Order: sequence, then C-alpha cells, then structure tokens
Amino acid sequence: MRKLLSVSVVLGALFTAGQASADATYGPEPSYDWGGIYGGITAGYGATEQDWRANGVKHDTDGAMLGGTLGVNMDTGNWVFGIEADYAWVDADDSSTTGLCAAPTTCTSEMKAFGTFRARLGYDFGSVERGMLLYGTAGGAAVNVDYAVATIGSDSELNLGWVAGAGLEMALGEKLSAKLEYLHYDTQGNAFVGIGFSPESVGDAARLGLNYRF
Repeated sequence: MRKLLSVSVVLGALFTAGQASADATYGPEPSYDWGGIYGGITAGYGATEQDWRANGVKHDTDGAMLGGTLGVNMDTGNWVFGIEADYAWVDADDSSTTGLCAAPTTCTSEMKAFGTFRARLGYDFGSVERGMLLYGTAGGAAVNVDYAVATIGSDSELNLGWVAGAGLEMALGEKLSAKLEYLHYDTQGNAFVGIGFSPESVGDAARLGLNYRF
C-alpha cells in the first residue's frame, strides 16, 4: 500500500511538471499589436535654411507645420517594420536685401509644403496592453518653396532629396497612438527668377502626431 502511494505521488508530480512545461511560453514575449494600416495628423515646427547658392542669398524659413500621415506596419513580435507617407502645410518665409538682392531689390523664400515617403523600423519595449515603439526612419523628402525677386518675378519649385530621423510612439488604447518625432532633411532643386540657380533646402523638424489603426 505504501509503495502504491509512493508511485502515485511520483506519477502525480511528473504529470504536474508535464502540464507546466506544456503551458510554458517560449520565444519573444507577447507584445502590443502594431500591425495594419493607419492614418493620422501631425503638428510641429520646422527650421529650414534656404540657400539659393547664387550670390550669397540665404534665408531662414522657420515656422509651423500641420499635416496628415498614412502608413502600414508589419508586426513580427517586438520588431515592427513599416512604410509611411506624410504631407504638411508650412507657414514660413524670410527675405533679404544683400548679395544678389542689394537694396532696393528684395529676395524672398517662402516654404509652403513639406512631404516625405519613408521606411520605419522600430522595437516595442512596452507591454501587450500599452505598446511603446522606439523607431528609426529614412527615405525621400520633398519641399515646396516659392522664390521671388521684387520687380522681376517669382518661381515655385519642388526640391527633392532625403530625410532621416527617429521617434517614439506610445499606444493609447487598442487603436489609437501618439508619437513624438524628429526629422532631418536635405533637398535640392532648380529655379529661375531673372537668373537660373540651384537652391538647397536643409532643415530639421520636430512634431507630434496622433495615429488611428484601421
């Protein structure tokens, strides 16, 4: 009887251990689901140097940015891959009366729009309920600038180039998330206002965003 009881205890212990082993989770820890298509809004501030690269004309077009975002994520666990496009209206201009624009002539640069198409790679170090995605991003950028020389004319150009940056996005629930993002961009183009020149727009932008996953 005592031997049977001992065998029963051993078998019970083995069964319990087997159940615990079967229920154990191996591999990456469960994480918040960032996968799918999302859209959102962004608002921030950009500081851009407009270098006409013609007779020393440079302008600082610093101002507010307001726009929208559309993207898609592929969630592989803690690692998240994505593609994102955004467009922002910009309110920023500057003028000068030096170099090519010696008084009484005035040269003006007005930055009107900023857009990007980027890849994103991030790591989620949050929880299943509250994701926290730290990411890097890089891709192409476009900056729309109006160049003008008083009494001569103006030209609206789309300068193209690259953009790179980083951000932190935090889940606010199952579908909604907020982000803080920094971008650096360098774009170039061609313009003609009495003379032809090849302007360069180089700048930095910091912005907040609110995204909704569909």
